[in-house]
Amino acid sequence: MAFLSDVATTLKNVVLMQSNIERLERVVERQDRDIAGLRDAMALMNERIVRIETKFEVYERMAEQRRIEG
Repeated sequence: MAFLSDVATTLKNVVLMQSNIERLERVVERQDRDIAGLRDAMALMNERIVRIETKFEVYERMAEQRRIEG
């Protein structure tokens, strides 16, 4: 009887582990989607920052030219 009890306990543990693995897989998939979204958002922010920096550089050059001319 102890053998059957051990087998039943082992099978129960295997089923529980499988359930945990499936849950972890869903968590990892969700995190992967979240990271992909963050990566896309960061790329868009980087593009906006570059545009802002470019505008500042243009304004600085325009201000320098006015000082030289004036």
